[in-house]
Amino acid sequence: MRNEDTLSLPVGTPLEEVERQMIMRTLQKTKNNKTRAAELLGISLKTLHNKLNLYRERGLLHDNIGDE
Repeated sequence: MRNEDTLSLPVGTPLEEVERQMIMRTLQKTKNNKTRAAELLGISLKTLHNKLNLYRERGLLHDNIGDE
């Protein structure tokens, strides 16, 4: 049984990937409400936008999560 409020990653997952997955899962949970996601993650909205732009540049955004 999978709880959508948890995220399981194997030991040794690079921290950058852990961060990306946590951001994406939080955006899903907040229905793409970036302000709320940033609050839950404890980061500024600007930082969230910067990270999403970086993921977009690297081709790491899936579906419409993170799109404006």
